[in-house]
Amino acid sequence: ASLLSADRGEGWNLALLVHTTLPVGSDELGSPRADPSVRLMGSHDLLQRVGLGWNVAYEASSFEDAERVRHTLSRFLYTGTLGFSLAPRWGAFIELFGDLPASDSAPAAHTFDGGVTFLATPALQLDFAAGVGLNDAAPDWFVGAGLSLRRLRRTPGI
Repeated sequence: ASLLSADRGEGWNLALLVHTTLPVGSDELGSPRADPSVRLMGSHDLLQRVGLGWNVAYEASSFEDAERVRHTLSRFLYTGTLGFSLAPRWGAFIELFGDLPASDSAPAAHTFDGGVTFLATPALQLDFAAGVGLNDAAPDWFVGAGLSLRRLRRTPGI
């Protein structure tokens, strides 16, 4: 649930997202504990056709080992994205993202990617990205495609 979301004017926005899982479901699909996460997200207009998006987060993940002992590990996450408007319906982006150990002993992973977006309709965006890992803990390389749907609000009288 989003606890805070603010259009700060002057081309920037902030949002705070607080989330938790619940310890329900099967052992294969569920988590043995409530696992919280907190994410602070922001976006800023830098220039007329360039924007900066970022987020910082903390998330926990629980599991049971072979002896059915419950463990919870946590990590810090980050993302920084520069977005560019190329044409009325086309955009591009470059992004640095990764995670750092909090209580988790796994090494930090840092990744860089870039891609293009196409706004097919006011409510449908398609994107394609490719990226590389910047250290041994990150994937060597990857490609991805996405589909984003936006629920449009109806304005009374229109």
